[in-house]
Amino acid sequence: MLRQVSLQSLRGLAVAAALAVASTVSSAQNAADRPQRGDAFLIYRETRVALPGGKMRLLAAGTWGRAVAIEGPTVVGIVNGAKLSVPLANVACGRSGVARLSAEIRDRPTDWSLYLYRADLRRKLKDYDAALEDVAAIPEDASEYPSRMVYLGVIKRDQENWQGAVDDLSAALELATAARDRRAMAYIHLYRGPAYYRLDKLDAAIDDIDEAIKLGYDDAEVHLWRGKLLVQKGQTDLAFEAFKKAKELDPYDKEVRAALVQLYERLNLYGLATDELNELAKDDTNEPAVLWTQARIHYKSKRYDEALAVAEKLLEIEPDHVGARVCQARIYFAKGDKRSLERIALRLMALKLDNGGDFAQRGFCLDACGLTVDAMKDFDQAIALGYRDSSVHTCRAQIHARRSEWEKVVAEATAAIKLDARNKDAYYARGVGLLWLKKTDEGVADFDRAIRIEPNFVRALVARALTFANTN
Repeated sequence: MLRQVSLQSLRGLAVAAALAVASTVSSAQNAADRPQRGDAFLIYRETRVALPGGKMRLLAAGTWGRAVAIEGPTVVGIVNGAKLSVPLANVACGRSGVARLSAEIRDRPTDWSLYLYRADLRRKLKDYDAALEDVAAIPEDASEYPSRMVYLGVIKRDQENWQGAVDDLSAALELATAARDRRAMAYIHLYRGPAYYRLDKLDAAIDDIDEAIKLGYDDAEVHLWRGKLLVQKGQTDLAFEAFKKAKELDPYDKEVRAALVQLYERLNLYGLATDELNELAKDDTNEPAVLWTQARIHYKSKRYDEALAVAEKLLEIEPDHVGARVCQARIYFAKGDKRSLERIALRLMALKLDNGGDFAQRGFCLDACGLTVDAMKDFDQAIALGYRDSSVHTCRAQIHARRSEWEKVVAEATAAIKLDARNKDAYYARGVGLLWLKKTDEGVADFDRAIRIEPNFVRALVARALTFANTN
């Protein structure tokens, strides 16, 4: 049977999890050992904690929590929606946590669970080689050995080796199923789901997440992922409920709040997006991710001056922030400021990029400047690097439309719709392509879909009216 204490440590992928404590910490403890607000921390000793109302709960070593505050010798954190106090003596966080566990391992070199805990901390620090060494150190006759396959899968997932992650986690699931270990099965389904998503197996990913919930996994991480996947299916109402549940379980999880902001953006609910963003920005109004979202919301709300001001503030912190440059470019394009637009395009083309998101953002800017060949090269690179975004395929469809390449328009628009079933621009582009391919009924059906998403979508309304006028 998979050992419980080892499997508890698998909650390292979840940002909120159980707390545990059993001793006090010296007042001389180094402040570097203390997690800061919002940090995930590992509890590596089995401990009893007091629940609200006075009841006690025994929590296994290897569980994770999220820090809310430091109060004397304890950290106050969130665990499955409950706020609990945990002695700092039982907590490991960041590089100081790795050092602490290394000291424990020197004292207890055959306590293999400590190797798994240290591997999890190292994984979070993206020290993957060291994490793999920790996992490889566990001998075959150790009770923790079955958990080794799970850790290998999780590390491969973090390294974006999606197929390798699925293979290892599937093998681990067979072991857990044979052992009838429902908790282990739930964790593995949670970890395998996102890997399936990256392999374009959306239904399999949703099935895994739903199975994790059915098996009893109920924290912010699993509901966050369920919401993300449902957004991709276009089921925004269900996605909102999933994000809401995640927020209830961990109101301090910034990733959950960011997901809500993005969903409100997608639905053009900019007021709600701004309210959620203000909550997200309470701790750090100069955080680049927050500023970038603020700039984006201002731009979409056509508050161009406010968007420019925020983008400039962001560029003071990160001079090469591609998204901020693209936000500037789009505003200059809307204002007809061609000189400023070209200046930003030249600056972007000089940057050496290394991730798909930045290539995509630069592609949008180059397209706005009329540099469609360079834009398409950037989009190709973004896709090759695994960047999945509906707007990339929508822009590619629009470029093909300007070239009268109608079959390619339909193909790219279909790819965009597969990634976002509520992308009205993709439905419109595909509708136009289908009309030119003399598939009138299918084209009109796409215009109708775009109008259902946005009843005042002028281009789709006009295209639909002109089509009827020309065919009657």
